[in-house]
Amino acid sequence: GHLLGDEGSGYHLSLLAVQQVTMEADDRQATAFGQALLAHLNLRSVFELIDHFYQWDKARVAKLAPFVLAQAEAGDPTAIGIVKKSAQGLATKIIQARRKGDWSDTDTVKIAVTGSVLEKNTYYRDILKQAVMAAGLPFTYLPITPTVSNAIAAVYDYQD
Repeated sequence: GHLLGDEGSGYHLSLLAVQQVTMEADDRQATAFGQALLAHLNLRSVFELIDHFYQWDKARVAKLAPFVLAQAEAGDPTAIGIVKKSAQGLATKIIQARRKGDWSDTDTVKIAVTGSVLEKNTYYRDILKQAVMAAGLPFTYLPITPTVSNAIAAVYDYQD
């Protein structure tokens, strides 16, 4: 869940973005990304961002994800770094789950990913696939549609 992990989720992506902006303030090294995030939220300072952040619930925090992804797709280097860090966190979890399974390093494992960020953003899915492929382990991806969830895909794979 979001308090102990939730890597790859909209919440996680948004949390990393807010952490980035607060680190920039601590280092007195504001980036275009940090300034754009504050402007996007109509906030004047990092202190206002922190005050708002602690009042937001998980869903409200996660609503920052589309902004972060749009900035990354537009080429902002800070946003790209945030997206890659989030995707790498999820890739690490996928690889850990694969290693916990009864597969050898040469077995191709089918995976399915879902969640609004992964379903709605091909850029993010591509970054995730690159992070998983970097491990050098064979995977294939099951398509996820509104009628096919991860749980159904897992059962399908188990029955294969």
